[in-house]
Amino acid sequence: MQHSKLPLACDVAALVPDGAKPSPAALKEARERAERVAADVFAAAVAVLELPDGYRIQLRDVPAILVRAAEFVDIDRRCCGLLRHALVVDVGGTGIWLEPTGDDDAKAVVTPDLKRLLPASVTSC
Repeated sequence: MQHSKLPLACDVAALVPDGAKPSPAALKEARERAERVAADVFAAAVAVLELPDGYRIQLRDVPAILVRAAEFVDIDRRCCGLLRHALVVDVGGTGIWLEPTGDDDAKAVVTPDLKRLLPASVTSC
């Protein structure tokens, strides 16, 4: 799948509400919140499948993980718009999958974060 070229950098300022120039404290708070949400989502990972253009990550079906995963997608799309995200819930609610995908450059940027955030018990990417 062809994706348009976007900057391969995270813009934490995009997470700070109000549109005004964010203060250092607001940037720090936004960065910490984004990190907490990502940590919560990836801590719920039970399996990961590498795709040609990204990853398919199965999440434990625990209370609120779908909402937390949607929150992660919202944060990531605003600050790091280099990925396409999909949240998939299998028929009958038997599985929840997060699928971040993008071009080769985007995948290369995401891979170290996944390795850092995924639990050791999950097959590494």
